[in-house]
Amino acid sequence: MSQAQMQSPALSVIKGGESLINLQIDRPVPKSREEAKYGVRVTVKTSPAVEHFIASLGEGGSRSLDVYVRDGWRPTNPGTTLMIRDMQNAGDILIGDGYRLDIPGRALDNHDREEGRYVNLSFLRLVGISEPGGVSFMLKGVSSPDGLRDLKNRIGKALRSLYMEHIRPVSLTVSISAAPEGDDVTVAGSFTALG
Repeated sequence: MSQAQMQSPALSVIKGGESLINLQIDRPVPKSREEAKYGVRVTVKTSPAVEHFIASLGEGGSRSLDVYVRDGWRPTNPGTTLMIRDMQNAGDILIGDGYRLDIPGRALDNHDREEGRYVNLSFLRLVGISEPGGVSFMLKGVSSPDGLRDLKNRIGKALRSLYMEHIRPVSLTVSISAAPEGDDVTVAGSFTALG
């Protein structure tokens, strides 16, 4: 297989037969020097439930990616704008175990002294990821096939962590009961993960 026909790393997060998140990462053949600067194409497609969850972390607003960064991601279709959901209500979900959701437009693979190595899952904030075909964008930089496969595996681990900790449906029951007479109070509870 030639370099131009490189097998693309693809990733799917599936729950009970339903595809929740699909991520395709590939390195297309550049048609110009400008295209060569953006060497990796990413396509993200989610179920409506995932996009609704991400939207619930904000107050319904979105901004052009240009507000965050001008030169990291660019739309695959010229003349279009990548829109990023605001996340005013996200709290501690923005930075998780090995991932971040607060750095749209930056590299997907990151490392710093304080946080160590982590992946950028901010692509989940793109408006329209649950539409047919999802959303595609180009990343600046060059990656080897092994580097892309490693990135795919790390993103998969981070997406699983995000799903298990914050998106997966759960049921929590708390009961408080008191004896008919006396001061004894019993608290009982149960937690069930539904997904």
